[in-house]
Amino acid sequence: MQACNVVIPIRPQSRFSLLQPLQPPQPPVLDLITLQPPQSPQPSPASQPSQLTLRNPITAHGQGVVRPVVIPPGVDQNEVDRLGEGANLVIRIAPLLRAEPVPGPTLLLYNIDGIEPITNALLNLPHGDPERADVRLLQFPRPDHPNPHGLPALRTIPDNTIINEFQPLGKCLEIYPSGNVCQRPCASVCEDIIHGEHCESPVCIPCNNVIRRRFQPALAEIARSLRAYACGPCSSIAQDPANLAGKRLRVWGVQPNAFDGDLSGPNKSTSMGLPKYITGCNCATKLLDRFLCTAHRLEHFLRIRAQAQDLRQYISSVFGRQACPFCLNRVGIDSYGFRDPQGNPFPNIIYTCLSCFGVVSMPASIHDIIGPNP
Repeated sequence: MQACNVVIPIRPQSRFSLLQPLQPPQPPVLDLITLQPPQSPQPSPASQPSQLTLRNPITAHGQGVVRPVVIPPGVDQNEVDRLGEGANLVIRIAPLLRAEPVPGPTLLLYNIDGIEPITNALLNLPHGDPERADVRLLQFPRPDHPNPHGLPALRTIPDNTIINEFQPLGKCLEIYPSGNVCQRPCASVCEDIIHGEHCESPVCIPCNNVIRRRFQPALAEIARSLRAYACGPCSSIAQDPANLAGKRLRVWGVQPNAFDGDLSGPNKSTSMGLPKYITGCNCATKLLDRFLCTAHRLEHFLRIRAQAQDLRQYISSVFGRQACPFCLNRVGIDSYGFRDPQGNPFPNIIYTCLSCFGVVSMPASIHDIIGPNP
């Protein structure tokens, strides 16, 4: 394995180039328009929903606005039809959100403002070195950051579940492949906060179970691509919670009291417990274990994937290859097969989720269980 003799720039008050403050700090996003993915460039005709007519009689069920599911550019319409099974409309959108969106960290992932990537040194490395940059991937002028405000992909799904909120019982509005509406009485509702007060969208337990089972293999297939792994040195540095404190980070795999000494108020980082299945963070839990209407589950899945793809493309266009999210100078340990220069497996693995921007830390044995290579 080739060594890359690159000096990590140490910044005041932070050892992590990943974690540079957002300028200026952003208030919670409360309007419906900016909660949607960027609309430029416009989707190609092939990626537009195949049908925009309202098939279910929502006007008979009350309030709310209807809009098409947001489909990122380049998405195969066959995949949309397979996962959504005709659910191409988000219904019962309230004028006011039910709660504030889940905030991201106070710091922007892959913020390269003021940083000149060490491209020349990386281009001159021998072929086959994982650190070598590919000149064909570089873009000039440097592209804009695809998510400059650091908004988590699933920010409209609360951290805490919403249960039995619809009283009296509503009727499930999920659509069967036949085009009929379920209408099974239920108390559970779609937990996306876009369905505000008096605009709840009931989802029964049987429908929810069928839908989430359909999305689980799709999410498992892309789970690896959602992770930006730390390099070897940063894998050791980031194990110390003190280096992650005060940044409003959600961190899985550290002690429950890891941030008890963090006195940064609303910017306090949070220990989220043990790593979760599939993604390690809350993204799989939110997408698969929560009550969601099919349209929202589809939209969120597509958003998770697109956000990760956009960030990876941005990193490649700036560095000529992927980069450790903590120092930006080296590639992650996944590029070395999770082994150190002596060929020994790294005992602890750390990565940042490109969807929620949380940090996940775990022993290699746990990593092999929840996140094997696809």
